[in-house]
Amino acid sequence: MGWASRPPVKKGGQDVHPTRLNNLFLANPLMEFKYSLTEFKASLMEFKYSLMEFKASLTEFKASLMEFKYSLMEFKYSLTEFKASLMEFKYSLTEFKYSLMEFRASLTTITAIFNSIKYTFKN
Repeated sequence: MGWASRPPVKKGGQDVHPTRLNNLFLANPLMEFKYSLTEFKASLMEFKYSLMEFKASLTEFKASLMEFKYSLMEFKYSLTEFKASLMEFKYSLTEFKYSLMEFRASLTTITAIFNSIKYTFKN
């Protein structure tokens, strides 16, 4: 099309164009393939970078989980210490209760003694 005569034809029926870059069957497909490979390589590098970022995120998440686990263990330990303190307090209250009961018994004994003395002097 647009040729004054038939386009030049090489052996094998391929059209021959005046410049090598415009040769449909030699330069363009190879250059397109090379360009596609370069783009594919760049895409693979971006994917590799994304995977590395994802791995780093997972590592940070794992570290956060480990810190959370450690915090929970510390909290459990604190609760255990608190429970032990409450048990000691309960034991102290029980001892105090028994001391008060002994004191009451002593007062009852003293009252009985005074009543006995009072009764003795009254008669």
